[in-house]
Amino acid sequence: MEEFIKNKDPISHIKGENLTLNKISNSIFIGDFEKRYIYYNDTFFNSNILQRNNKRKIKYENLEIIESFENIFIFTEQYGDKNIFHWINEYAPNFFFLFDLIKILPNIKIIVNKNARLSKNIKQLLLLIPEMKESNIYEFDFNKRCIGIKANNLFIGDDTGRKDGGSPNIINIWKKIRPIIKIKAINKSLLPKNIYVSRRQTPKPGNGRILINTDEISEYIIKKGYTEVFMENLSIEEKIHLFENCDKIICELGAGIANFFMCKKSVDCIILLQNNIQNRNFFKYSMSPFIMSLAARSRHTLVFGKTISQNHNGNPICTPWKLDLKDLQKFI
Repeated sequence: MEEFIKNKDPISHIKGENLTLNKISNSIFIGDFEKRYIYYNDTFFNSNILQRNNKRKIKYENLEIIESFENIFIFTEQYGDKNIFHWINEYAPNFFFLFDLIKILPNIKIIVNKNARLSKNIKQLLLLIPEMKESNIYEFDFNKRCIGIKANNLFIGDDTGRKDGGSPNIINIWKKIRPIIKIKAINKSLLPKNIYVSRRQTPKPGNGRILINTDEISEYIIKKGYTEVFMENLSIEEKIHLFENCDKIICELGAGIANFFMCKKSVDCIILLQNNIQNRNFFKYSMSPFIMSLAARSRHTLVFGKTISQNHNGNPICTPWKLDLKDLQKFI
């Protein structure tokens, strides 16, 4: 890593854990109403890790430089800012590089989206790195028009998470970094062994995949001895302790499954989902890598419900549905 940092080439990269860390000298990181760009050598460009489906073009004369730093690490992505699954699956693996970078460059600035839904959890995760300080984290306001941060060296990871086999990257990396992150010890006997990862509090605008009889299903699960937990209300440390110590998990198909990489021992999982091709494929291609990463003796069961409407918010997996309580009673 030290050789890579000292490299005088204007653009260079280093590989580790099937990931690539890129370094771009004398560049500007730009935010423009949620769009993200890098300006280098009179050229604007964006990699997939910055944003997707980029159509807007900006003009350099409209750019306002608000900060200038020696070194920055871009730790932000447009989809990942909104959804924990996208962030863990597509960008969190690059967290791996920070353990070495921060040792060599203790004043490096880590750029996160000030207004991201996940900003609190992202900052909490960063602060688990032993050498990381709050002063290393720079919150960038992407809601403003065409503002930029200059850097002598700009570091950005790649988007390996979107390639085949990308999901296991964070799982393998977690096994290596878990022993060295700074996390407080707690009395594990106070933690629930059986948890129900509930979506009852998921904000409706982002929750087109609504289980219309969620109260009926949830109350039954709770009566069967499961503790209802809401991922959006938990800190990163609380999630780590919770998943490391549980024996049984019930959840709907959704972003919460991405937290399964934290499980350290064998668990039994029951996953509730719609019986249609869109949701089956979503589980098979997006979520199953997290299921398959569980300890060898783990088991998972799929319990299917019925789609009741084809209306969705632009994503065909996010349709309203209903689960027959009798189908769930067969398993718990």
